[in-house]
This record gives sequence, structure tokens and C-alpha cells, in this order.
Amino acid sequence: MAVGRAYDRYIKYGKIAADGSFDTMIFVKLHELSTPDVCAKLLKIPKTVKSVYLGLNTYSGRNSSEFIQILSTIPKNVNALNLDHNHLDEFKKNELAGILKSLPENISKLGLRFNNLTRFNFNDLTDILSALPFSIRYLDLSSNRLHFLTKERLVKVINSIQAPIQSLNLSHNFLQEKPDEYLEFIVEHLPLSVKKVIVEDNSGCENKINVMLQKARGSFFESICQHGIFPKVLNNQVLEYVGCDESYLQQMSCRS
Repeated sequence: MAVGRAYDRYIKYGKIAADGSFDTMIFVKLHELSTPDVCAKLLKIPKTVKSVYLGLNTYSGRNSSEFIQILSTIPKNVNALNLDHNHLDEFKKNELAGILKSLPENISKLGLRFNNLTRFNFNDLTDILSALPFSIRYLDLSSNRLHFLTKERLVKVINSIQAPIQSLNLSHNFLQEKPDEYLEFIVEHLPLSVKKVIVEDNSGCENKINVMLQKARGSFFESICQHGIFPKVLNNQVLEYVGCDESYLQQMSCRS
């Protein structure tokens, strides 16, 4: 065992380098520990660690204030956080929105798999996801039963996210069973910051969606440029459209 890695039944490690360093820590069975004890473990995360897994019942009966306290102790060197399987649907809307809003600004990759998020009604879910910090670039919403949403509601949920998401994981939401018309609608209304959609189902759905995405983006920007309109972009997010065609400009402003 590498020096500095004393045995701890609540911690597992990712790939260990030759010098004994590691960049991933997986915390398990944290529901057995008090909130102060969990925080104490997180405070000891080495500076080499970039990814932290807090899935599988870290929450388990804690109130939202305790959960926020746990998240606030994650050190600044960590940029990827996994909150899979945490029964986040058991929080009230405002509680979960507060938890997501409290995520450290250093977190750019966030995993929310298997949290039954569609248990919330449509309006509540948009409010919850709109609370995500602006720092998020990769978001995993896999296995959250998003297929129960109509295509119109799904795009509104995705567009409620204020952060300029670049990669969106929608795996295991049964998108492969949806008709092309449904997928095309989703693609055409994705935020312009989204560069890739991930669908891990071995059906070819991911490739189909990303081909649609590239085609739609190419046609979209070609179209607005032909009208003398150009997007003002900051951090991959369109702030506004500027140009001389007022009627077409109004359409673009409604779309953004």
C-alpha cells in the first residue's frame, strides 16, 4: 500500500500512479457516519484528487443544511463531483435547488444519475436545474426517467439550466425508443453551448443525435449570417443576437 494511504473502509481509490498519487476518491457507506465525520474525511482529500464520488446514500436522511455543509467542505482542487443514487427526489423543491446552488464554483462536471428527478413536477424541475452554478460544463442526467416528459417539456427543462453546458449525458432515458421527429425537436432546441450529447445504450442513438446536432448547428449559423445577424457569445453562451433584419432578429431572440 502506498505511503499516506492508510486503510479506511469508507474510501476507495481510482487509478494509483507509480508515486502513490491518485486523482479519484470514491466514498462509500457514508450514511453510516455523522455529518461532521463525513466533512472531516472530505477535508483530508489530497491536492492531487480531481474527481470525488459521493453517490449511494450520502444523503440518506440528512437534512438539506447538512448536505450543503458536506458539499462546502470539498476542496478547490476537485472539479468533478458524482452525486448518483442519492435519493435527491426526497428533498423538497426549494431544498434541492438550494443544494445545487451551493455547489462549489470549482465543480465543472456533475453527475446526477439515478435520482428520479422527474418525480418533481415540470415547473419544479425547471426551477431546480436553473439553480445549478454557472461553472458546470458537463452534466449527467442519466437514468432519471426523462422519457416521461414531452419533447416540449424536455427542451424547456434543459434550457432552464443557466450554466453553459458543453456535454450533456442523457443515457438510459429511453431516447432510443423515441421517433426521429422527437429527437430532431430536442436537438433543434438545445442550448447553443451544447457540443455533444451522450446516450450510452448501444443502439446508435448517440451518433444519430450528434449528427443531427452538427447539421442543425451548421444550418442555423448559416441562416442567421445570411440575414446579417451574428451572435454575441461569452463562454460558449449566446448573450444576444445583433444585426439589421429586425423581424428575423426577434425570432432569434425568442429562441435564445
